[in-house]
Amino acid sequence: MRGRIESVEPLVDSALLTIPQPEMRLAESPEVATLHRLAERCRRLATTVGDRHTVETLITMAQEYEAQADLADTSH
Repeated sequence: MRGRIESVEPLVDSALLTIPQPEMRLAESPEVATLHRLAERCRRLATTVGDRHTVETLITMAQEYEAQADLADTSH
Protein backbone atom coordinates (compact mmCIF):
# COMPACT_ATOMS: atom_id res chain seq x y z
CA MET A 1 0.00 0.00 0.00
CA ARG A 2 1.48 3.33 -1.03
CA GLY A 3 2.49 5.77 1.73
CA ARG A 4 1.91 3.27 4.48
CA ILE A 5 4.53 2.80 7.18
CA GLU A 6 5.26 -0.88 7.59
CA SER A 7 7.38 -0.54 10.73
CA VAL A 8 5.90 0.26 14.11
CA GLU A 9 9.27 1.63 15.22
CA PRO A 10 9.07 5.35 15.95
CA LEU A 11 10.62 7.49 13.23
CA VAL A 12 12.06 9.97 15.71
CA ASP A 13 12.64 10.21 19.44
CA SER A 14 9.50 11.78 20.91
CA ALA A 15 11.67 14.00 23.12
CA LEU A 16 12.74 15.87 20.00
CA LEU A 17 9.11 16.66 19.23
CA THR A 18 8.52 18.29 22.60
CA ILE A 19 7.83 21.96 22.19
CA PRO A 20 9.83 24.01 24.68
CA GLN A 21 7.59 26.14 26.86
CA PRO A 22 9.58 29.06 28.29
CA GLU A 23 8.17 30.50 31.48
CA MET A 24 7.34 33.80 29.84
CA ARG A 25 6.72 34.42 26.19
CA LEU A 26 4.50 37.43 26.78
CA ALA A 27 7.25 40.02 26.29
CA GLU A 28 8.95 38.47 23.28
CA SER A 29 9.42 40.48 20.13
CA PRO A 30 7.36 39.74 17.03
CA GLU A 31 10.48 38.28 15.38
CA VAL A 32 11.09 35.87 18.26
CA ALA A 33 7.40 34.93 18.40
CA THR A 34 7.45 34.15 14.67
CA LEU A 35 10.53 31.95 15.05
CA HIS A 36 8.89 30.04 17.93
CA ARG A 37 5.73 29.53 15.86
CA LEU A 38 7.78 28.23 12.93
CA ALA A 39 9.59 25.80 15.22
CA GLU A 40 6.29 24.59 16.66
CA ARG A 41 4.87 24.13 13.15
CA CYS A 42 7.88 22.04 12.11
CA ARG A 43 7.52 19.81 15.18
CA ARG A 44 3.79 19.40 14.57
CA LEU A 45 4.34 18.52 10.90
CA ALA A 46 7.03 16.01 11.89
CA THR A 47 4.39 14.02 13.77
CA THR A 48 2.24 13.70 10.65
CA VAL A 49 4.68 12.39 8.06
CA GLY A 50 5.90 8.84 7.56
CA ASP A 51 9.19 9.54 5.84
CA ARG A 52 12.22 9.41 8.17
CA HIS A 53 14.22 11.90 6.10
CA THR A 54 11.38 14.44 6.18
CA VAL A 55 10.90 13.98 9.92
CA GLU A 56 14.62 14.51 10.55
CA THR A 57 14.63 17.59 8.30
CA LEU A 58 11.64 19.10 10.10
CA ILE A 59 13.18 18.45 13.53
CA THR A 60 16.44 20.04 12.40
CA MET A 61 14.53 23.03 11.08
CA ALA A 62 12.67 23.35 14.40
CA GLN A 63 15.96 23.28 16.31
CA GLU A 64 17.41 25.94 14.01
CA TYR A 65 14.37 28.18 14.46
CA GLU A 66 14.62 27.82 18.24
CA ALA A 67 18.34 28.68 18.11
CA GLN A 68 17.56 31.75 15.99
CA ALA A 69 14.84 32.76 18.45
CA ASP A 70 17.23 32.39 21.38
CA LEU A 71 19.85 34.48 19.59
CA ALA A 72 17.34 37.17 18.64
CA ASP A 73 15.91 37.17 22.16
CA THR A 74 19.31 37.73 23.79
CA SER A 75 20.26 40.46 21.34
CA HIS A 76 17.28 42.66 22.23
